[in-house]
Amino acid sequence: MIGFLQPLTDQKGIDALAKHGIAGFAMESVPRITRAQSMDALSSQATVAGYKAVVIAADRIPKLFPMLMTAAGTIAPVRCS
Repeated sequence: MIGFLQPLTDQKGIDALAKHGIAGFAMESVPRITRAQSMDALSSQATVAGYKAVVIAADRIPKLFPMLMTAAGTIAPVRCS
């Protein structure tokens, strides 16, 4: 099984895999080195979470979110107080 298995905090889950003879590869245990960059699941998931946070924030703020420049002028980005 390959996935986020939380081997340091989910002892019951790891024990259940072992009991059934399932080999597990925890993506969060892949070393964060250059050679393993293509398997770096934590950075890719952090990027997805960051994009999602911006989209959620843009949806909830009643003003225009990005700075927008047009021939008619510039609309400044929203400022949160």
